[in-house]
Amino acid sequence: MKQFLIHLLQNLKYYKIRQRSNNIKTGFTLIEAVMAVLVLGISFTVIFAFQSNLLKRVFSTHDFVSRAIYIKNFFVNTDLENTYEKDINKKIDDPALELNYTSKDVNTIKGLEKFKNVLIEKSEFSWNSIFGKRKEIFITFKFNPKEQENKSEKK
Repeated sequence: MKQFLIHLLQNLKYYKIRQRSNNIKTGFTLIEAVMAVLVLGISFTVIFAFQSNLLKRVFSTHDFVSRAIYIKNFFVNTDLENTYEKDINKKIDDPALELNYTSKDVNTIKGLEKFKNVLIEKSEFSWNSIFGKRKEIFITFKFNPKEQENKSEKK
């Protein structure tokens, strides 16, 4: 009787294991599906973030390049007109651009008194873009020989 019970229990265990293995469905578990979605979500997020930054950079570069000719012409015209002592404010409608030019004698700035006949030119260029107001500032030092010539002629 003891052997019969042992044999019956062994067969019952085998039957339960076999029954469980027949009922197992093929496919992904919930954890596997969640992990797959998580990996795809993270990778697509990185790709979209990179693409949006790239697109933003392309738009801002295009804005600057389309205005670069006007900026260059502004520099050339101020040199040709010798407007070293004036403040110039100019607006261009297409493409929208604001140009501000100021010049100042270096002698008025503390620490730069030793430099004679030198001007500081500050040019500001600003415009509205898709991503907000953009502003570029250029500061240059320019030697003005006319002042030196005028002083030598007076002597």
